[in-house]
Amino acid sequence: MHNSASSERTSQAATQIENILSSTPGGKYTTSVIGFSLLSFVRTSYNAFFVVTLKPWDERTSRAEQFQAIKAHLNQQLSKLPAGIAFSFSPPAISGVGTAGGFTFNLEDRSGGSIQFLSKNVNTFLDAARRRPEIASLSTTFLPSVPEKFIDVDRDKVLKQDISLSDVYRTIQAFMGGYFINYFNRFGRQWQVYVEAETEDRASTENVGRFYVRNNKGENVPLATLATVKSQLRPEFTERFNEYRCAQINGSAAPGYSADQATAALEEVFKQTMPREMGFDYSGISFLEQKARQVVVLTLVSDVATDYFTLLQRAFRRSDLFRGKIFGSVLAMLALAFSGFFLYGIFIGARHVLPASHGAPQVGQTAPDFTLPDSQNHPVSLTGALNSPFTPESTTRAATSAAKAAGVILIFYRGYW
Repeated sequence: MHNSASSERTSQAATQIENILSSTPGGKYTTSVIGFSLLSFVRTSYNAFFVVTLKPWDERTSRAEQFQAIKAHLNQQLSKLPAGIAFSFSPPAISGVGTAGGFTFNLEDRSGGSIQFLSKNVNTFLDAARRRPEIASLSTTFLPSVPEKFIDVDRDKVLKQDISLSDVYRTIQAFMGGYFINYFNRFGRQWQVYVEAETEDRASTENVGRFYVRNNKGENVPLATLATVKSQLRPEFTERFNEYRCAQINGSAAPGYSADQATAALEEVFKQTMPREMGFDYSGISFLEQKARQVVVLTLVSDVATDYFTLLQRAFRRSDLFRGKIFGSVLAMLALAFSGFFLYGIFIGARHVLPASHGAPQVGQTAPDFTLPDSQNHPVSLTGALNSPFTPESTTRAATSAAKAAGVILIFYRGYW
């Protein structure tokens, strides 16, 4: 939906999307969640997502009921909606690792600049990346210009009239939003009590003049004399990755291209368009793909070295027993040193990984950093929780490397001793 759209408008658009999903061949049923973004994990009034459950594979016999055909049909129909932007994407390849298939690219502002600096670079990057043939689609959760109303309280005037500043903010919260009172038990359940104004009285910020706050003398003072309402454009939330303010970019590779080629194209675009103050990183399944690419290369080198040392061992054993023992000892020490270097690189180079659990950030997950208009930015940092290099992923790779190194040493031991 458009930025700052109401929940009612979002519900009306969701009904249109549900009609499209129900008429799509191959679908079984749909689950709708309104007011929450699955990609950014932020509650907003203008976001919604839908989980479509398909029929069993053996019941989807026609070409139109296959996954890629269903996805292309949905994107074609959803692009015609005038109310907002809607698109379909596949679930993650590994359940619990990320929230969407394809790739997740985090464009970071590592200089600590302003929102406008990051917004300018994000637009430049997306314009250049969308022209690459390796990339089918790109979308971002970064919204730098969301319309909002800012209530500016004149604190000097509040203090001069002997009014408690907390009473002013509490009155604004209670009448324009809602104020929590307490809990109570009834009918075997726990209920919450809130105080708020009637819908017609809090539908517009101009109604602030209808509300009053008492001073220390017991006199009622209208809020309109103490506060003014301003319209402004600001991000409703910002995301941070490794403490840097970032923009999360989700996308998928074009037909005929792999995810590795798509991410390589993104990195080329980054080198061509971004200044040195910007950086990037991957999260979700893309993070694990980048780490697995490094492990494959090192494993291949280890296997080649193992085969080469084995052939040398056999050749020297046939020629000269004494020389073979000496050379075998040297090769065993080299294999041990190589395995130690390999394990050191795995443990020192291990990246941050958290287990995918309910309510906790997943692998490489970004943390929403909510920004209050009248206060400074308080980032939600995951550095302390993500600072341990000993993760299940790195431990598994280390154990595999240790087994390979032990195999090399045992080969030399059987050959010469």
